[in-house]
Parts: sequence; C-alpha cells; structure tokens
Amino acid sequence: MKQSFITRKSDARIIIALALCGLGTPNSMAQGERSDYVPFIEEGKAWYCEYEHFGIDEPPLKDPMGNSIDCIFTMHGDTLISDREYKKVFCEFEEYNGDKEQHYYCSVREEAYQVFIIEEETTEEKLIYDFSNPKEHITMTYNGFRFVRTGGAHRYDYRPGQLEYNVCQLSGDEIEYSIGSTCWFDGVGAPINNPFAFEPAFLPFDEPKLGKDLVVRTCFMNGECIYMIEWLAEPTEPYKKCATPTIAYDKGKLVFSCETQGAECVYELKCTDAGSGRGGEVSLSQTYEIRVHATLDGYEDSDVAVATIGWHNGQPVMEGFSSITMEAPTNLPPLGEANADVNGDGKVDVADIATIISVMANVGAAPVSAR
Repeated sequence: MKQSFITRKSDARIIIALALCGLGTPNSMAQGERSDYVPFIEEGKAWYCEYEHFGIDEPPLKDPMGNSIDCIFTMHGDTLISDREYKKVFCEFEEYNGDKEQHYYCSVREEAYQVFIIEEETTEEKLIYDFSNPKEHITMTYNGFRFVRTGGAHRYDYRPGQLEYNVCQLSGDEIEYSIGSTCWFDGVGAPINNPFAFEPAFLPFDEPKLGKDLVVRTCFMNGECIYMIEWLAEPTEPYKKCATPTIAYDKGKLVFSCETQGAECVYELKCTDAGSGRGGEVSLSQTYEIRVHATLDGYEDSDVAVATIGWHNGQPVMEGFSSITMEAPTNLPPLGEANADVNGDGKVDVADIATIISVMANVGAAPVSAR
C-alpha cells in the first residue's frame, strides 16, 4: 500500500536588509548544496550482502537483523594515497577468500557528493558514484563506458534527504531505461550489485569481481539500519514542488516566507538604474525588482515570486507584496540637516526614502499603494 510522504507547513523565513549598495547583485545559496545528504563514507559502516542460492545450502553469516548473508563489506581505518586521505574497505567472504577473515578490498574517498575508488590491484582513482545535483540527469563514464544517472526520488522508509537514482545505459544520446538498468542510493551505493565494484547489468564484463552477483541485504551505521532490501518494494515519491514564497515589506526589511517545511528561499534583487553620476538631483523613478523562489532536497523548486518597489508621480508604488508595514519616525531631521537616516539603522537607503515619502504622502496626499 502506498504511504504518503508528509509535508508539514512551517515558516521558512529569511529576513534581509534592503540596502542600495546591494540591489544590483544576485545572492543565492551555494549551488548543489544538500542539507540532508546521507554520506557514503562513514567509519564503521557495514554492507551485508548475499547472492542467490539455488540449492539447499544456507549462507554462512548473519546480519544484525538475523538475515542469512554471504559477504560483509566493512569501512574501517584511514590510509594516505598520493597525499589524499581514503577510507579502507575490508571484505569478509569465505567462499571467495577461502577463510573467515576480513581482507583488504579497496580504498574510497568522498568529495562534493562524489565517491572515488582505488581498487586493490591498481593505484588508479576512479569516480564510482556521483550523488551531486539530485534533480538533474548526469552523464558519466566508467572504464570508457558512458551511462546516465537520473534525478533522484525518495522512498517512504528512507532517511529525510536519502534519495534513489536510476542508472541506465546510453544509446547515443538516448537513455535505455529497459536494458539492464540498476539503481543507486545515497549512503549505500548500488544495492542490487556489489557496492564496491561497478557491475550493472548493462556493462559488459566476463564475470563479477567476487565471482557472484551480490546484492546488499542490509546496510548499518552505528547500529542503525539505513537500508534493507525490502525497502525496494516501497513506491518512490517523486519530487514534490515547494510552495511559492511570499514577499512582505516590514519596516525597511524584506521578509520571505514559504509554507514548505525546511525550504530555503533563494532571492535576487535588481535595480537597472543603480550606478553613479554627476548633477544636482537624482530621479527616484527607477524600479527595484525582488525575485524569490524556494528550494528543498526532494522537492521541485517553487515558482518564482516577484515584487517591485517604484515611484509614480513622486509616490511609492509597491506591487507583489503579501503585506506592507511602514513605521513613521517619531521626528524627522530638521530641514537642511545632512542626516537622512530616518529609521536609525546606520545607513541611508531606499527604506529611508520610502519612509520619508510615506510620511509626506500621509500628511495630505495619496497613501502608499500595494498590489
């Protein structure tokens, strides 16, 4: 039965000062940042693997849940290779190794959501997993073979932010979803193959590296199960869409709010007339544009909310705001004094201008308009 991925309403608020010196410069969160990412490399993590037994023989090992398994990969200890720090991976597989000991298998490191591997018999580093940019398709190459990793999706039982990706063969520029596709999971790797050997069904090779087609039965970190094979039966939850943010003006500040829990607002401020010049006066007819969208791992970016601040016939016009709160100063500076910082925030900017015009307008002219 399909279970819903619950989104609770919250107020993801970012309050920024509207300063003239920054109106022409975009500002946003770091591209590709994943706040709830489940890392692949963690000291002590263990992958419990099995292969299909067609006879009556029973796999010799057990995972922490009591499931019969054949092979255990354990991540333990550090090593330095070519001045880079790696985690060592050991493999216990009696049928392959001929004993019940843990044998060194490979070294791995993780950087910017990408996992690199140096296999036991080589000193060459290869990119084995790429978990970056989870909303995008990424074309990759392994041993000269081109393939694509699709955008991610969430299953009900996974940790928040833990995503699943399809990994498919490329035929020219076309994605072959039906030919030997495999999958990757954040924090686990390829659970239906050996997670430390690139062995998808679409890749031609003589035989699996360890002689058997391994699958990951469970994966544990610090006693917590972060993957079990039964979770593959759960439906994936496609990217939900973040709610469109609202933009409010509150006493010289912009306030961005989004109803999607955990969403981050990404904003851009523009003023096409910003610059310098010479002369005895400056027109205040220019328009300041505010554009905001919300983003969150596992969700599609929201629609863009747009608001503007401008002037018409000497009066401020504010469009696209959910609310506008003006605070008139208790006393304006005497005419002729240089201090125009009427709201007392230590700088002279558009908020001071808007406040002054608002006070003037409310004395005997049209009020500030909001649409």
